[in-house]
Amino acid sequence: MKKQPQRISFSQFRELVIDKGSDVDFFPYLGKGYAMTLKIKDMVSKIFEKDLPLRLDDMRIGYIKSGNADMIINLIPHRMEKGMLMYLGGDSIIQLERHSDDFDIEGFTVTDDVMNVFLHGHVPSLMTSKMNDVRLKPTEEEVELFERLLRMMWTIVHFAGDDDNGLVGDIVSALIHYYDYLYKKYTSTEGQMKSREREIFDKFIRLVNHSNGENRQLVYFADKMYLSERYLSTVVKQASGVTAKEWIDRATVTEIKVLLKHTDKQISQIADQLNFPNDSFFCKYFKRLTGMTPKEYRDGNG
Repeated sequence: MKKQPQRISFSQFRELVIDKGSDVDFFPYLGKGYAMTLKIKDMVSKIFEKDLPLRLDDMRIGYIKSGNADMIINLIPHRMEKGMLMYLGGDSIIQLERHSDDFDIEGFTVTDDVMNVFLHGHVPSLMTSKMNDVRLKPTEEEVELFERLLRMMWTIVHFAGDDDNGLVGDIVSALIHYYDYLYKKYTSTEGQMKSREREIFDKFIRLVNHSNGENRQLVYFADKMYLSERYLSTVVKQASGVTAKEWIDRATVTEIKVLLKHTDKQISQIADQLNFPNDSFFCKYFKRLTGMTPKEYRDGNG
């Protein structure tokens, strides 16, 4: 049967672990609009399938407890290592390239609506935009405080559940504000301030990601940023070593892969959604960049 859209949502937590025999003490908790887990090591192979990009429904904050992994997050390759605190905004697209056998994460996720309720509408600016991602390497003492708060949340939800007593909301609020505090601390120090070129590149990547493969002309992004095509192209190349066109193609291919593997849309529908002139052009574009046709990729024969 055709796979359903594989978004790592609350309901999928249970599906991912129910037949893995996971330790009941670490069974992911699914609340009303939020979820948390203290262990994913036994679930990594089920969450991430090879060469299969995943789009997250809602934001995540997590701590890498052990091991390491190479991931592509919103087009950018990253090395994830023990000791990192990471934030992934909603709609982020992630792809696992490699991971060590002991790679493990603990953390929580919360929907935008519930986060607004828990924070009484005062959501940190870091978390107001989609497809944003941040990785921090705090001190051991700072990590210990994060873990204490997370385990306090774990204890409360197993003691009080989803009772309307405000306890869960207060802990989630504390965790979010604490991450925002660390983010501001580690991104405002001298020597870590972004250059003008880096800021332009980061904004370009955000726009490319948000475009979801529907716009593939550099002029579109240059106009959005009030820059000339030539200047934007030069800055992107200098900041990343990769041309702007290649970044646009990478985002488009990633979006196509998500649609092919996680939806039942026909190839013609995907081509139309992404504004390709016709099916033939769409298929040739995908094959030129991946070495396989859309059907071969969908069927797993590439």
